[in-house]
Amino acid sequence: MKEKILEALAGLKDFQLKTVDSVFEKLYVRGKKKMLIADEVGLGKTIVAKGIIAKAFGEYLKKGGQTKQNPTFDIVYICSNLALAVQNISKLNFLQENKYLDQTITRLTYLAYQPKANPAIFQIHTLTPGTSFDEKSHQGEINERAIIFCLLANYDPFLKRRNGLKWLLKGGVKKISTWDNKIDEFWKIRHTKIRKDLLGKYRRELFDFKVTSESMPKLASYLGYNRDISLWHALMEVCKKINHNNYHQFRIQGEIIRNLRRILSKICLQYLGADIFILDEFQRYKNLIKLNNDAISPAIEVARTVFSIPDAKVLMLSATPFKPYTNDFDELNGEVHYNEFKIVLQFLMVDKPEIFWKEYEEDRKALFGFLRHPDTLDNKLHGALELKNKLETLYRTSIVRTEKLLVSNDRNALIKHVIKPISIQPEDINDFIALDQITLLG
Repeated sequence: MKEKILEALAGLKDFQLKTVDSVFEKLYVRGKKKMLIADEVGLGKTIVAKGIIAKAFGEYLKKGGQTKQNPTFDIVYICSNLALAVQNISKLNFLQENKYLDQTITRLTYLAYQPKANPAIFQIHTLTPGTSFDEKSHQGEINERAIIFCLLANYDPFLKRRNGLKWLLKGGVKKISTWDNKIDEFWKIRHTKIRKDLLGKYRRELFDFKVTSESMPKLASYLGYNRDISLWHALMEVCKKINHNNYHQFRIQGEIIRNLRRILSKICLQYLGADIFILDEFQRYKNLIKLNNDAISPAIEVARTVFSIPDAKVLMLSATPFKPYTNDFDELNGEVHYNEFKIVLQFLMVDKPEIFWKEYEEDRKALFGFLRHPDTLDNKLHGALELKNKLETLYRTSIVRTEKLLVSNDRNALIKHVIKPISIQPEDINDFIALDQITLLG
């Protein structure tokens, strides 16, 4: 494994290695929790992340490796797109063996599974919050519904209504035999497959969840109650009435399954943990760092949970960092880049006191004043350079940014010389003649 670590680091360009060293020092030497890599498109942020993982894993091995308290070095890669996530975790896997890739936990609900008894020493997991909370797909995957079936049928009221529960959670499965086989498969291994403490937690959540015209309008209308009822008791009412003859007449399954999935996902957030989290496409998650934002989507809730885990290391990747200024044209179009940049900065430096930000704002305005009025620099050049260096040093504590023009000491680092003679084929000449005739006709 040590050879693979050295191989991963040796394969980096010089500018990528500098980023790896810088981020590693901030996270593992200085004790920072969050770092943002904001390199331009095409500079290999995923490759840099692989280098950071390799170096961090090397540190894990130096400290003794597998222990009872920490048997596995876990990486959770969070991305909005499942196809992209699957592609990128292969790049992150510097050990280059599939046994180190865990693609069973692609959705939050799959954290309901019992952890492996003898896990590999190194594991990369993918998580796509968008699939966990996809509002367009109320029914979710068949395995999600099988988990929910087992969580409910474990209790007598639903075990007695097993047939109704089966038809309620069937979803879009066309062959009922496929659904029967799936729930039978999960039911037989439920005690070993599903976390034991999840059963009671899920039951309590359903008791606490009240069905109202606001929370579940279709179910509330179907029940026709004038008083609030728990989702637990509402489900028992539905399961008494739904069966193979009438299930297609019900218009409430989608709403019920969506809410059951969301409740399960919320509980499964408690099981989320890793040695390092990688949040890709950070620019798509602007709202997750606005801590006073009341409209919290479930996907944002996932990210915020990650950020609140004690001692968690979070590496954020973004190809679209915010501009540190706003011009008049931007402002007319509703873009206030500096405000967004400052929100990101305050999020990355959450431990800084108010007086720090007051001084920062004064320094920034002073430097910006010099930039707008260079004629004032005559007698103040030294002070302006000090301000510039002070702000740059501050930014570098939490953000790493590489520009293409300054990418490497070797100015040809992004250039590859290829000598490949071009051969002319008969069809090329025919195409040219045809195009020439069209031009003449025109």
